[in-house]
Amino acid sequence: MRFGPGRATARCCASHTVVQPARANLPTVSERCAMLDKSLKCTAALKPGGKGRAQPFDHWQELIAVYEKEPTLANYLSLRREFPGGDIEPSTLMDFDVFLFSVRKELEKHGIDAMLVCDAMDGDDRAIDELSLVLMERLIERDRKKTTTQTLGLGIPDSLANYLIAAALEAACRAGVLPSSLAVLARDRLCGLSPRVHKAYAARQRYGDAGFAAAQLGDDVRVRKLARLMGVSTGQAGKWLASAKFRQDVEAVIKTTRFPRSPLKLRAGG
Repeated sequence: MRFGPGRATARCCASHTVVQPARANLPTVSERCAMLDKSLKCTAALKPGGKGRAQPFDHWQELIAVYEKEPTLANYLSLRREFPGGDIEPSTLMDFDVFLFSVRKELEKHGIDAMLVCDAMDGDDRAIDELSLVLMERLIERDRKKTTTQTLGLGIPDSLANYLIAAALEAACRAGVLPSSLAVLARDRLCGLSPRVHKAYAARQRYGDAGFAAAQLGDDVRVRKLARLMGVSTGQAGKWLASAKFRQDVEAVIKTTRFPRSPLKLRAGG
């Protein structure tokens, strides 16, 4: 494992192609080196040296060795907090030897090109993008089959899909690229289309909007009219209007907002 900027420099020097300009809002190699140097100097100033005391860079190497041996979140966080300007590559999940002799057969079983995976693990952004699209196709095919059959173990397993996604994320991090297809795929596997936290937020937002709409309607508020305005069922609108808390919230809106209508008289039906 090597420090990020050093690896980036090596990749650029080994390549004879035109180096693409740095992405917006990302520090350049020299900036990241300066950040690390500043961090090491600050650490040296805060921790006076003594006999037998490890120097800052030695301590940095020690922390890297600990993370390489046991790449846990706690070890990574300890390294980053102690050296804020330093960054390292994530531990590598995909070992090519293991891949070629064990995972390859599993990939071929599910119609995934082994060479495509190799190219993706090497940081090829087009290969990472294509691998993400292929994984989407296999997952969609599997889910469709599950709705029509009761066959156990049908389609690509989650363990293999998640393994390839994690390996692709590592490769994308090392290469400094992140295709949108990989981001969409990772989001779907992490939280799905509509995660619970988002649903709760949307429900609160819809409730507040409904209260404001009811306050604006004033005497004209009706279940069907409120449902049509909010894009919800009449049952949901009826629950709102029948709720004492909802009526209190509407009254609070009326007291704090000036509307060109008469005072509100909520009706639970109609």
